[in-house]
Amino acid sequence: MIEMIIEKGIVVDDVESVLCGIRELSARKIEDFETIKKFILSEKNTKFYLDNKLNSYMQPDQGCIYIWLDTGYTDYKGNPILISLLRGWEGFVGHVVGTIHTLAESVRSFFRLNRNMVSSKVAAFRNKYESKVDTRDIKHIEDEQEYLMKACCSSASESVFAQKFAELGIDMSVLESDLEPEMAEVEEVQEEALSAVEEEITIGLLLEKMEGMQAYMDELLQLVENVSNESSAQIAELQKKNEEYKRVIVQMRTFSQQEAEEEKSPEEMTGHDLLGDHSKILVIGGQELGVNIMQGIAKVYGFDKKDFEFVDYDKAKDFTDRIRKNGKYRAVIFGACPHKTAGLAGYSSTFEKMKNESGMPYAADARSKSGKLKVTKESFRSALELICQDMRLDYAC
Repeated sequence: MIEMIIEKGIVVDDVESVLCGIRELSARKIEDFETIKKFILSEKNTKFYLDNKLNSYMQPDQGCIYIWLDTGYTDYKGNPILISLLRGWEGFVGHVVGTIHTLAESVRSFFRLNRNMVSSKVAAFRNKYESKVDTRDIKHIEDEQEYLMKACCSSASESVFAQKFAELGIDMSVLESDLEPEMAEVEEVQEEALSAVEEEITIGLLLEKMEGMQAYMDELLQLVENVSNESSAQIAELQKKNEEYKRVIVQMRTFSQQEAEEEKSPEEMTGHDLLGDHSKILVIGGQELGVNIMQGIAKVYGFDKKDFEFVDYDKAKDFTDRIRKNGKYRAVIFGACPHKTAGLAGYSSTFEKMKNESGMPYAADARSKSGKLKVTKESFRSALELICQDMRLDYAC
């Protein structure tokens, strides 16, 4: 077996096995591991550290036992192909190759007590991966030779930009400082998924900032052209690079649509994919936790804000009959709510009625550790897991 040292403490111990795995998943003829190593070391955010519950970090936290390396290649569905290395005494070593879904399934199989937790974290990791990859100059390797040429041109183009900006007295650090607060907030949302910032930071905000940068670069190019008529070759190169930036923005705008059109098995589907556009989940009596926090937790499971309606304790008293008549609710989560409400027809509680009568939405009770009906972070997560499992069963039928 031939091993490859990516950097100190990160070693692929069977290069040929990795290449075979990538060839099989990507259906491409890949002979040289050096291109993959170059991609890992030169592109941004190619190393993801994970613990046994699939919590992910960009630095080797003490609890991390895996590192997933992005090879730059994708399978026929566009899923990224990663190399999983296991932590040992002297660093991370291994050669397991797979997509996010298959590698997560390996973690589920090995750490059986964490199966539910790992399942709930897959969508969050996928979202984090996509947000990190969007910061790269080159997102994936479509063609090996083309990638190597782009990588070289990117370095050359950046030096030309720097030279021209220096000649014109333009400080590019201003742009970078403008971006730092937004990027820091995005990372905070992806890591925690419960912050109030999550209500404001969206892909739309990032696109808006990128488009602002694009307009600024258009202005700079015009300025360069006016000042230096003798540098036509360099200006042409800058313009070509500028067109590439525009193309990337268009690709980002179409990414969500492409994801939606991708066929998924019930096991891969999460949240909104399972629920659909015409159904909702009703949450009764969860206001003590807070709507913003519940929406943040729901996002981790792949749900959208529009997938939920929230009813407080007082309004729940006469809400029971309206649930059946309305017909738009796929499931109901019960937190603190009155035991005696209108229209129980002999049942001891609304929850019992919904569990036993036909035509009612799926009912999930959110109970604290003491067994009391109460929406907490843990009980809300558990209720969402039960609802997702029920929807997957329906979807498979």
